[in-house]
Amino acid sequence: MNILSTERLLLQETTLKDAPFILALVNSPNWLAFIGDRGTKTLADAETYIQESLINSYQQNGFGLYKVVLKSNDTPIGLCGFLKRTYLDHPDIGFATLPKYEGQGYTFEAAKATMQYGTHQLNFETILALTTVANTKSKSLLTKLGFVAKDKILDEKEKELLVYTNRP
Repeated sequence: MNILSTERLLLQETTLKDAPFILALVNSPNWLAFIGDRGTKTLADAETYIQESLINSYQQNGFGLYKVVLKSNDTPIGLCGFLKRTYLDHPDIGFATLPKYEGQGYTFEAAKATMQYGTHQLNFETILALTTVANTKSKSLLTKLGFVAKDKILDEKEKELLVYTNRP
């Protein structure tokens, strides 16, 4: 199901059929370095991740991380959407892109449309974003989207994260 459409992209709900794509994405170098190893090593693991992390979020929260697909050839290239974390007071935007498609403006295009969706359709006033201190690409993208650094926190694994907000 299409959630959003931009000039070059569609954002769609991820399904269990997307397991090969998800397996590649969650094991890509930037995902492992900046988001973390989810222990997803097989197609069955990827299906479990899709069900427990993505589909469950759509059902429980009415939003989640959506598959980013090229309109030109229906190729999935990443994820972008919102997460509801127990340790944050507001939803946060998340994004990840396969290495082959980085640096082409796709992540910004998807994230910009996602922010508009969050504020206009989901009625989010405050949207947060999390990133590691070392993730310069994410920090740059968040700044381009109008986010400002607000705080530092430790996540559930005691990893230090920068918290950004769209409401300075």
